[in-house]
Amino acid sequence: MKRLFVAVELPDDVKQGLAGLQRVLRPYFEDATWVRPESLHLTLKFLGETPEDRIPAIRDACERAVRPFPAFSLELRGVGVFPDWRRPRVLWVGARSADDPLVALHSAVERALEPLGYPPETRPFVPHLTLARVKQSHPAAVQKFLEREKAALERSYGIVRVDRVTLFESRLHPQGAVYTPLAHFPLA
Repeated sequence: MKRLFVAVELPDDVKQGLAGLQRVLRPYFEDATWVRPESLHLTLKFLGETPEDRIPAIRDACERAVRPFPAFSLELRGVGVFPDWRRPRVLWVGARSADDPLVALHSAVERALEPLGYPPETRPFVPHLTLARVKQSHPAAVQKFLEREKAALERSYGIVRVDRVTLFESRLHPQGAVYTPLAHFPLA
């Protein structure tokens, strides 16, 4: 069994810029587990524990799904949280693309993997990069962040050229997950 997900990779310079953002955010979210900068990515579909013999079919489905899409750019913009600022559990940076090719790409991957036993996500797709998972939030610290770092909520954190999608294996370790690319699927 392998723990798998499909994602958009980020260039190293964007990852380093987001590492700087994480340093700014850390004092306000002390009880958080931070994603290592080298592991930052934009998930399109989480597959979970998957038998190895299904990987070839997953590769084929992903390749067919992404092939028709031309490469596009997306902007990383704004800091947000799930579910809300009163009780943040996931701290993220948003991802926006003109005319929403990212949303269409996500939908194509979802549709392609559904016949293989991976049902579509029931929640709406909110394109984002997870920066941290918050164990316990402290309302005063969150309020201080919202007051002092208000510009972070709308600031641009870089432009990413999306020209491929990657199938990753995720191995969980005490120091955090380690992601290994298993296959790359180029866009048109």
